[in-house]
Amino acid sequence: MTTLKLADGSQYNLTTAGFSYADAEKRTIGLELLTNQTLDEVITTFGDKSKTSKMTVSLDSDVDGPTYEGYTELVNSYAVKKDVQGYSNKISIKLSTPETVIDNEELSVAITYASENIPDELAAECKSIFENWEGLAEGTEIKQGKRLNYNGGLWKCARTHNKQSDWYPGAEGTLFEQLDAEEHAGTQEDPIPVPDSVTTSGFTYVYGKYYQEGSDIYLCQRGSVEDPESMYGQEVKLNYAPSALIGHYFVKV
Repeated sequence: MTTLKLADGSQYNLTTAGFSYADAEKRTIGLELLTNQTLDEVITTFGDKSKTSKMTVSLDSDVDGPTYEGYTELVNSYAVKKDVQGYSNKISIKLSTPETVIDNEELSVAITYASENIPDELAAECKSIFENWEGLAEGTEIKQGKRLNYNGGLWKCARTHNKQSDWYPGAEGTLFEQLDAEEHAGTQEDPIPVPDSVTTSGFTYVYGKYYQEGSDIYLCQRGSVEDPESMYGQEVKLNYAPSALIGHYFVKV
């Protein structure tokens, strides 16, 4: 495996390193990394100029390849894929020399594209690319699917609406869904709480998981089928709380 060694001695597994054909002056270098770090952790590392002042590529045979010096300005970064070759993330980054004039408009377009297209499962790992709900002017249209930071969490708009001060994320269950909410195992010991908004915005249940409504625990299990356990792991979206569907979709524990 080819590796990239930074000035402080830290190393990353590397799949690609080089310049684009359009960059004849070699002002910007592109790197593609395989790592178990999150995107935010990689951004912190490669945003540290003392670490990127000198980067050396080592080949599979432990022979040093090219060395890149002076590429200390982090232009952009993006998590390409998850779970690649045994690593959590495949991350693409670009670094430039300080003398390179960054096209702010182009950079803004890149950030906007990433914020609109990055999958939800990766979005929570790079919250910094998303706008803050507090920063939007009153009356601003918030479109369905738009993701915003609020009160330390990352939220996704579930229904297009105009911003109102009392319609903040979490206040109205039909308007926003929290993407980085605390995760529960869905076991009898750690059931998944059913949100109060289930009857208005619906909720996706998973057969075989346990859910908590009030103080009661329910197993999501399809009724009136010959082998309900064969459906475990499948999802179903319902607009009802478990107590309303006992015998059809739930069993009270």
